[in-house]
Amino acid sequence: MQEALKTSEFALPFSYYQMGGETTTRLTRPAWPELSGIWAKVRVGKEPHWETALALGKRLAVDAAVMYAMDPDVGTDYMWVYFLDIANGQKTVVPASTYYYELEAIEALTKITRNLLTQYHHRRERSTAQ
Repeated sequence: MQEALKTSEFALPFSYYQMGGETTTRLTRPAWPELSGIWAKVRVGKEPHWETALALGKRLAVDAAVMYAMDPDVGTDYMWVYFLDIANGQKTVVPASTYYYELEAIEALTKITRNLLTQYHHRRERSTAQ
């Protein structure tokens, strides 16, 4: 996420993980109990409970939410990037896979995140221009 934001107009106001920097507030389960129910187990890996994520995004007053899930395994490792446009509830899921997770995952997730942020930015520009 941090790498993707370096080339973006977006900021990271909140994160479940310690991201560093003074502008990112860490979300903890004691302060935000809905985080405990934000993930649903699915056939392979996890998927967000979209309504919970949307409600949390509205409560935090953010424009969008980006979430990641990984299912490392022997052989091919699977990853998903979940993007939620809070204003209109639009969901985007981008699956990815890699064989060498430790070597390739960060680059793959960074590229996907940059693409999603760029698409989101262009959609917002088009909607405000109309």
